[in-house]
Amino acid sequence: MNIEPEIQGVYAHKFVTPNDNKYSTQKGYSMNIVGDIESIWDDYQGEGTTIAFIDTGIYYDHEDFNVNGVCRVSPKSRSYFHDGKEFYYAELGENHEYGSYLVPGLNSKGELDLHGMYVSSVAAAKVNGVGIAGIAPEATILMVKVDMTIDSLVAGINYAAECGADVISISQGASGTSNRNSLQTAVNNAINAGSIVVAAAGNDNTTTPWYPAGCTNVIGVGALAFDNENAHDTVYQKADYSNYNGASGDKNVDIVAPGSVLAASSYESGVSGYTYPSLVSGTSFSAPIVAGAACLYFQKYPTRTNAQFEQEKKSKPELRH
Repeated sequence: MNIEPEIQGVYAHKFVTPNDNKYSTQKGYSMNIVGDIESIWDDYQGEGTTIAFIDTGIYYDHEDFNVNGVCRVSPKSRSYFHDGKEFYYAELGENHEYGSYLVPGLNSKGELDLHGMYVSSVAAAKVNGVGIAGIAPEATILMVKVDMTIDSLVAGINYAAECGADVISISQGASGTSNRNSLQTAVNNAINAGSIVVAAAGNDNTTTPWYPAGCTNVIGVGALAFDNENAHDTVYQKADYSNYNGASGDKNVDIVAPGSVLAASSYESGVSGYTYPSLVSGTSFSAPIVAGAACLYFQKYPTRTNAQFEQEKKSKPELRH
């Protein structure tokens, strides 16, 4: 704490410096590029806001989400799944009775898919002395686990809006007019409900729009390149995989953020405990950085609208090739 001369009744100003054991490494990857987030945390850490992730699931009892028995993952978190004919869902529940549905499952290659863990920790990992620190470390997490079909993505966005999520973070997408139309309708529902919608622009190094990032009123996020030697530089350089905006007017990107991050993974019993992959990269991880920042914005301005947040971010650099 730094004691300053009294100015308009203010006697002291605190400084939040996380002692999370992976934070120094995390700063070298992404936080130094994000900026002076620690001074923001003095006053805003996302308290009272809810951030929804439409993704592949979460270990709700992970050390960065469940602190001293208090789970920061909303009991309304839901998993969508289908049997080829009909949609079903299960919610986490107050007593976590359906928690197994929130645990990441196997992807198409039979590998454990931890994507949802990565994105949610980047945005909202607790500042608690262990692991990493999320951009909005006090935000409540609403995980909406989906199976990567457009139908489940639409259902997830609608459900997050129904739950009153302040911010909806989406790190997946698809191209094509039909996908754009169905996702735009869901996005419109979310915007009308008062949510800020943030989505990853995609990793194909193309100007072809991906949706929902390319949908109207969505904050599309591109990735900045990772250069450890120049982590303190202010030079914006496109990550070689990141989608970008073309001359035709098609929009992929509204704002950029670091694309290479340290993230929380799984618990490996008898191996090394909770794991934090040394580096994961993609616009998938740029999006939750911006989504976390949107939670801080919502905390400071609880009556502001998506359109006003849109206006705020227009002063930020767009990503072009």
